[in-house]
Amino acid sequence: MENTNQKHLTLEYRNYIEQALNHGMTFKEIAKFLSKDPTTISKEIKKHKIRKEPNTFNGCSNICKHRFSCRRKNVCGRNCNFLCFKCKRCNTYCSDFQEDICLILK
Repeated sequence: MENTNQKHLTLEYRNYIEQALNHGMTFKEIAKFLSKDPTTISKEIKKHKIRKEPNTFNGCSNICKHRFSCRRKNVCGRNCNFLCFKCKRCNTYCSDFQEDICLILK
């Protein structure tokens, strides 16, 4: 990317930041590529972040913070034999559901 002395980031820069984050790059790596300060990248992300629905963690549609330790079955009443943590429906029906908030976005 070319080094510009603009006060605001261009749409091209913002698109790059989004793609870089999707590929797991750090703020420092992104900033170096764009010739910007990592704080600029961090502030830009905090200012413009949005939550995409459905929320997923590593391809898992269940967003309950207990999903890795839960051993409950049939919370939704569908008489299935699967553990509830493998199903996104338990997020709606389970009385123990607590949303797992991503610490990076928080």
